[in-house]
Amino acid sequence: MCTPSQVCSDPRCMVAAAGWCVLSDLIQSVLGRGGGIGPEDLADLRQRVLLVVFRRRQPHEAPENLRGLAAAVARRARRDWFFHPPRRPIPWCEVVAEVADRSFDEADVNLRADLDLLADDARAVLVAVAIKGLTRREVAARLRLTSHEVRMLYREAVTFLARLWCIPGP
Repeated sequence: MCTPSQVCSDPRCMVAAAGWCVLSDLIQSVLGRGGGIGPEDLADLRQRVLLVVFRRRQPHEAPENLRGLAAAVARRARRDWFFHPPRRPIPWCEVVAEVADRSFDEADVNLRADLDLLADDARAVLVAVAIKGLTRREVAARLRLTSHEVRMLYREAVTFLARLWCIPGP
C-alpha cells in the first residue's frame, strides 16, 4: 500500500526519511484506526500534507513539524466535510483555485477567463474552500449563505470547470 518512491528521491528530504508509511500512520493515529477512512481518503490526506510542505518551500521539514502538520490536516479533514462522498471535492480543484487567486502569466489567461465565467458566489466559495481551507460553516458565515448553499455552489463550480475542461467528474 505504501509507495515511498512517489514521495521524494532526495535522500535529505525528511518526507522520504519519515516515509510514506509513517505519514499514513500519523494520519491514522489522529483519526483513529478503522475510523472510516479508506485508502483513497488516506492518499488524499497524504497529498494534502505534501502540498502544504511544498507550498512552504521547505521539503526538508523536521519530523516533529511533519507530525504536527499531519495531525492538523487530519483533524481539519475530520472536522470538515471532506470524507462525505456526495460532497467530496475533486482534488485538482485545489490547485485550480490556488492558481486562480495568484498573479498570472500570459499562458494562464485562458484559465482566468474560464474562472471568470463562474457566478460570483460560486467563485467565492471555490476560493474560500480550496485556497483558504475554510470549513463549510466558516464560508457560510462569511458569505452569509446556508451550509447547503455553500455545498451546492462548490459542487456547481467544480462541475462547471470539469465540463469546461472535459475532465471526468465524480
